[in-house]
Amino acid sequence: MTTFPARVLVGVDASLGSRDAVDLAVSLCESTGAELHLVHVKLKSALLRGRPEPTAATEVLEREGGELLRRSRVYAERGHPVAGTHLRYAQRVDRALARVQDELDADLLVIGAGGSSSDAWHLGRTVSATIRRSPRSVLVARAGGAG
Repeated sequence: MTTFPARVLVGVDASLGSRDAVDLAVSLCESTGAELHLVHVKLKSALLRGRPEPTAATEVLEREGGELLRRSRVYAERGHPVAGTHLRYAQRVDRALARVQDELDADLLVIGAGGSSSDAWHLGRTVSATIRRSPRSVLVARAGGAG
């Protein structure tokens, strides 16, 4: 019998909302036996469109992204094995997350919404755009468990 979700993708960054998203995804994967994947998106400047990126900048992005994914993996694996980590470069986070979700055929994308907004409905521009763009289900984890 197949359960939903079979494959979960979590968007990770250095925010508190991201940590909450990992916690939520790990809990979900533990209860359903789903496969867990982590993705981090490094932003590339629109000014470089069509031009090669300087080698030093690429190395810094690769090192930062790799280290963030390594730390996120160690954190997540305290509760559930991580099947894969994915580092992407893009000008828009929402598009990159949707693309990876589609590539992995992930049933669910879990993302964090942080910030100190007193408006419980305000998710932020990137989270809202990701929800609209995603080809499949998206679960939003609010920082600190709010909402």
